[in-house]
Amino acid sequence: MSDLKDYLGDSVYADWDGCGIVLTTENGFGASNTICLEPQVLAAFNRYVKRLETKLSAEVPTRS
Repeated sequence: MSDLKDYLGDSVYADWDGCGIVLTTENGFGASNTICLEPQVLAAFNRYVKRLETKLSAEVPTRS
């Protein structure tokens, strides 16, 4: 485990492997799932999050 590893919640951890972000799910016995986000995949994910935020903010009624 690197000193950059961080718990995100719901058994999900993020770490840096020198090339990209590595997401794992862990159950106390080690990683059970691993997803490596290379820079171009991370950029695509960030674009998705921005589109999602824009869409959801347009759908949420504003309060006066």
